[in-house]
Amino acid sequence: MKVIFNLCLALAVFSLFVLNINLVNSSFVCGFVNDSNKLSADWANVQVYYAENISDSTNCQISPENKFCCDLENISSVQFSTGKKVFAEVYDLKRGLVAEPVSLYLTDEGYNIFPDMEVKKAVSLDIKDKNLFLNSSSVPVSFSSYKNFDKINYQINSSEGYFNGTLCENCNSSIFSIPLSKGKNEFILSSGYNGQNEEVYERIYIYNLDYLDIGVNIFCDKCKIKKNFLYIPSNEEVIINPYFNSSHNLSGEFLFYFPREWTIINSSDLSDFSLTHKGFIKQVENQSFFSFNYTIKSPKKIIKQDYLVYQKINGYSDSTKVRAFRLKFLPFHKINSFQEDFPENVLEQSSSGSNPIILESENKYLETAAIFPKHEFPSSRSYIEFKENKREKYKEIEFNILTTLPKKEIEKIFLIFKVEKDKSLEIVYKREPLLLKPYKEDPNYNYYSVYISENSPFTARVQ
Repeated sequence: MKVIFNLCLALAVFSLFVLNINLVNSSFVCGFVNDSNKLSADWANVQVYYAENISDSTNCQISPENKFCCDLENISSVQFSTGKKVFAEVYDLKRGLVAEPVSLYLTDEGYNIFPDMEVKKAVSLDIKDKNLFLNSSSVPVSFSSYKNFDKINYQINSSEGYFNGTLCENCNSSIFSIPLSKGKNEFILSSGYNGQNEEVYERIYIYNLDYLDIGVNIFCDKCKIKKNFLYIPSNEEVIINPYFNSSHNLSGEFLFYFPREWTIINSSDLSDFSLTHKGFIKQVENQSFFSFNYTIKSPKKIIKQDYLVYQKINGYSDSTKVRAFRLKFLPFHKINSFQEDFPENVLEQSSSGSNPIILESENKYLETAAIFPKHEFPSSRSYIEFKENKREKYKEIEFNILTTLPKKEIEKIFLIFKVEKDKSLEIVYKREPLLLKPYKEDPNYNYYSVYISENSPFTARVQ
């Protein structure tokens, strides 16, 4: 039914368009102009002319319905008659919009319709989706146009004054470098068009800063920061405070987006950024400091999950690592080295033979430890303890995997180590060296894996 309705609606609209055209004089030529790339064709100027005299033309505007009709009787140098070839093109220098010429041959049917056109910028400037730079003396820029211009002129307005000149002549593309002053730089291209005195303009703003601090603060009773992570308990309401602080004033869109699994509490003005993230867009006008607050809630029923939140302004972006976790402080009664300052290293987790306990070590040489229990356990707590010792010819790291799982309930423990490619690695377990199996490699490290039978101490020797 929906398809039939849409078809009927389309036929009705087309019939109305044909009816409207039939009501105009036969000297009218009409057509449609499509929008493109966020460019609207509304009220843009269309130029129509005969093939036998392209210098004499008539003009009309595109309606909000993307339709235009121009009267050929306004062209006095050519007499209207069937069979003559007529061109139409969008030619609006004030708005910097053009469209490739289309043509038709006049008929005696009472109306003539051009093929569809699509608007585009007469001149396009490209700085790779970024107009914010730090301590730069210049920035590469490319421009292109859909046909040759007699001359491309430029203007630069900045804190150091006004500069102008000619970029190129009889050209439709170029790559050049813009000198940058500190703060806001206005860059304008002006282009002589088809030998006429009129000009088409394209303008961009580029910011050159001494510094830019961009990030997010997150506040809650149990939140904490360690190394590069913000630690947030699961199912916890937190106040987020995205911000930027810059050496000079900025204008543009300040974006903050976070994972879809997180719930916003006190706002409905969300935007979709991707399949994985949603967030906010804030307009900034001539400010060197900007921030805002919202309350969001971390996902519940998770043991540990890492996320990324993003902040972005004028093409300059930064990300913050967030780890949501379910955690209770665990006093290992026999571990003197355990410190209350680092409770996030203790992982509370349910486990089974198919759902092992995955521990990430803070030591650079032990990448991962996976504890496989023999049976299902609704809750257990685990922690990797290590101590580094420097020997005369090698570095020695003593590891101990501490867990509330009984030793007899541990099936095996899977270990992944990594070591720089110019170094060797030996693992000693119960006073015997283990046979390491190559696991993978990357440009800087070799990775090895091995199984051990229980959570007894083991030692890594690196030389």
